Amino acid sequence: MKTKKKPVKETLTVRIAPAKRRKLDKLATARKVDRSAVITAALDQYLAFEQWQIERIKEGLRQADAGEFATEDEVRKVFARFGV
Repeated sequence: MKTKKKPVKETLTVRIAPAKRRKLDKLATARKVDRSAVITAALDQYLAFEQWQIERIKEGLRQADAGEFATEDEVRKVFARFGV
C-alpha cells in the first residue's frame, strides 16, 4: 500500500502594515481558515496571473518579431467596439 507524502512546505516571513494584517485576519475568520490559507490562495492567484501575463507578452513579442501586426482596419474596428 502506497502512502501519500505531504507536500513540503516552507516558512516565509513578510512584513505588512497592521491594517493589512487586520484585513487578512478578518478574511481568514470569515472563511473559517487560517491566515496561511488566505495568503496561499492569494499568492496562487497572483502567480497564475503573472505567468499568464508574461506568456501573453512573450507571444506578442514573438508576433511582432515575425511581422504579424494588425492592419489599420482591424485596429479601427477594435477601437470602434470600445467607443474610442
